[in-house]
Amino acid sequence: MPDYIKTVEDYINEHIDEKITLKMLSDSVYLSQFHFSRKFKKATGISPKQYVLQIKIENAENMLLCSDMKVCEIAEQIGYEPSRFCNLFKEFNGVSPSEYRLLSTARLATA
Repeated sequence: MPDYIKTVEDYINEHIDEKITLKMLSDSVYLSQFHFSRKFKKATGISPKQYVLQIKIENAENMLLCSDMKVCEIAEQIGYEPSRFCNLFKEFNGVSPSEYRLLSTARLATA
């Protein structure tokens, strides 16, 4: 994996609570938006936008499992309005954040 992917990942994690744009990501690795998008998708198989969403959702999953934060607080922590976050989370995981927490907690209890 190219070094700039790690730089982008670090940038996303440092700005997880913000709206992250393609321009912000491409600027972080000193590439044009077009060149960055093309190289990024070739290296990762997904678009920068999808990658940002994936990292934000993974962070939210960890917070749902490892904290007692409310869903709206988690949404804020990853830079989304609660309703938008719930829709994206359900799109990504097939269940709402609350259902995810309940199902995961139940799985851990029976393991």
